[in-house]
This record gives sequence, structure tokens and C-alpha cells, in this order.
Amino acid sequence: ARYWPEKVGDRKNYDEVTVCFESDKRTGSFVTHRVFKVTSEEGDELTVDHYHYTGWSDLEAPKEFEQLKDLVDKAVDMLGAEYLKKDDRHKLLVHCRGGQGRQGAMITLINAMLTVKQQLSAGVQEPILSVFSIVHRIQQQRHFFGHAD
Repeated sequence: ARYWPEKVGDRKNYDEVTVCFESDKRTGSFVTHRVFKVTSEEGDELTVDHYHYTGWSDLEAPKEFEQLKDLVDKAVDMLGAEYLKKDDRHKLLVHCRGGQGRQGAMITLINAMLTVKQQLSAGVQEPILSVFSIVHRIQQQRHFFGHAD
């Protein structure tokens, strides 16, 4: 389901917020970067950077690894400084149509990269990473994370 206006320059109301479609740019064969300005009824504004990766069909491997890696790197760069400072002003929302497999893989990859980055910034020469621990921690926060039905 589409949750943004059709064309750049359009505005659409969704309950208490208005979304203005600011820009739309293809950044790779499977990646589109859109920018939205979201305004609340009270006048609070938020800029949303929306990266749409279409090269990963459900129950398949990603078609273009480099572009997927670029998306993970963008997320890590965007969150990195805030994550390391424990500053929660920047949020990241990851979703897919199914809501488990691809989404879970992306969240795990981003968490793994942030964990390594945090260790490196603390001076650890050889970072240690436990994917099991990352998935377990996320499962405690999100009930059906990583479960296959």
C-alpha cells in the first residue's frame, strides 16, 4: 500500500499529519531515494528520507548486493553517531511487505555493523560479533522477529 502522495510537489493528509512529497531520485537500478516533509496538526515538521529497495523479492536473495550494502552503510552512517552517543533523535524504520525475512535480515545487518563500529570506536582491535546475540536481543524487543511459520 502506498503511504505517500503520487507526485513530487503533491500533499496528502493522513489523519493528524500532512505529507508533502519533496523529491524523488533513482540512485541505482533497484534504489529510489524519496524525501517527504511530514507536518503535524500542531505545525511540527519532520523530514523523512525514504530509501526504497526493489531488488529483493520475498523468499529470494537480493539481486544487487552492492546496492543493498550501500543501503546498510547509509543506515549505519546515519545512525552511527547518534547510536554511539546514545542520542535517539534520529530514527530508522525498516519494513517490507512480509515484515519478517527481508526486514529481519536488514535489521540484523544494521545492528551487526553498528556493534562492530561501536567496538572499533572504543579501541577494540578485533571486534567480536555474535549474530545469535543480536537476533536474540531483537527478538526480545519484537515478538515474531526472525521466526519462520
